[in-house]
Amino acid sequence: MEHKINASSNMGEAFDEKEMMMMRLPSYIEEPFEEWRASFRFYVETTVRFSETDMFGHMNNVTPFVYFEEARIAFFFQKNGNCG
Repeated sequence: MEHKINASSNMGEAFDEKEMMMMRLPSYIEEPFEEWRASFRFYVETTVRFSETDMFGHMNNVTPFVYFEEARIAFFFQKNGNCG
């Protein structure tokens, strides 16, 4: 069964699930996502907070920089056990 999702009511185009998945993953991720993520030496999982989104669920454009800072601090904690 093929599911169609209307991507834009203005354009009237529809995409199937495979096309939607291709749009979600950046082009440089060629292998499965879990293998790609496992190739990193360090990563931090985070959750988007309600306060970081607008009424449409879009994340504020400065929020990724907060996440980068949180990941940087977590990296230093892992390497040194402290931030000092």
